[in-house]
Amino acid sequence: MTILEVDLCHQFKSGFELDIHFKIKNQITSIFGASGSGKTSITSMIAGLTKPNHGKVILNKRTLFDSYSHIDVPISQRKIGIIFQNHLLFPHLDVKSNLQYGIRRFSRHQSSTDLLRVCEVLEISHLLKRYPKHLSGGECQRVAIGRTLLSSPEALLMDEPLASLDDRLKDSILNYFDRILEEWQIPTIFISHNQSLVQRFSSHTIVVDHGKVLSTGLTADIIENHGPDIWKSAKGPINLLDIDSLEQDGESSYALICGQKIQLPSINQASNQKMYIQFSASDVVLSSNIIVNISTRNHLLGVVRRIVEQNSNILVAIDVGTIIWSKITMGAQKDLQLKIGCQIYCMIKTQSLEIVI
Repeated sequence: MTILEVDLCHQFKSGFELDIHFKIKNQITSIFGASGSGKTSITSMIAGLTKPNHGKVILNKRTLFDSYSHIDVPISQRKIGIIFQNHLLFPHLDVKSNLQYGIRRFSRHQSSTDLLRVCEVLEISHLLKRYPKHLSGGECQRVAIGRTLLSSPEALLMDEPLASLDDRLKDSILNYFDRILEEWQIPTIFISHNQSLVQRFSSHTIVVDHGKVLSTGLTADIIENHGPDIWKSAKGPINLLDIDSLEQDGESSYALICGQKIQLPSINQASNQKMYIQFSASDVVLSSNIIVNISTRNHLLGVVRRIVEQNSNILVAIDVGTIIWSKITMGAQKDLQLKIGCQIYCMIKTQSLEIVI
């Protein structure tokens, strides 16, 4: 079933043209693109903050905008919750009053039990009497999320909601997002230019560039098939792997990744927390054989699936049960005689691995 249908065209005064067509059928979908690609413009038009020149927006079979039928549902009646990178709390109201604004403004029949549950899930009950100026960045964002939930939205738009937070707070807020989606099952669109966040948060992705849709599909498939073209950085694509299981052996930590064991940096988190390993493509060294007596401790055996030339380098997609990207030189590719389908070892230093919670 289609949750959201978007078919929009708009010409901005700056000359930028937006010509976007997509359907969202999944609970969590990311819209990914570089700064200036049109992500925020799409968000504004779906929410009703900007009126497109032409097109339509349909949410759960309810038409929110249709230029041909002259339908333009007001923002307050669209039932779309928006979470921005800036929390936009009312500075003159305490936390409780900020939260209650969502109930009063959008959902008059919401019960106080829901307010209590939102506070419990977001762990903000102890903040109710405080004012925004006395809250940390992460606390402000949690309150803003709570206010949005209390408006009883049919869909959530998260527009770079973590951009203003440091890495530690990003991990924390992502965990709250997980709780929210598990508790309330609200269809969510996550807008970001950050590859690892897109991989971490959504199973499906829409890639936009210069106001147009470049690709749609499973996030893992997009990374495998379009990674070099979409995720452009000096170090190549970012690898983000699920940790299947975690174990401690003295002072060393080990993870199981698709049935293969690797050593991790020392961690203190409980083993029942959901964790990921993140590392760049340039951190992956390839070898046709296991090399012993070297400082690189991790060796993952895989099969070469793609070889892509990018500038003066080669990006290689290796299937180890999931896709790992490696960035090597043309000379290395020639020496290794890399071909599609050949087996190869991915060697990764423990110090290159970053634990993401």
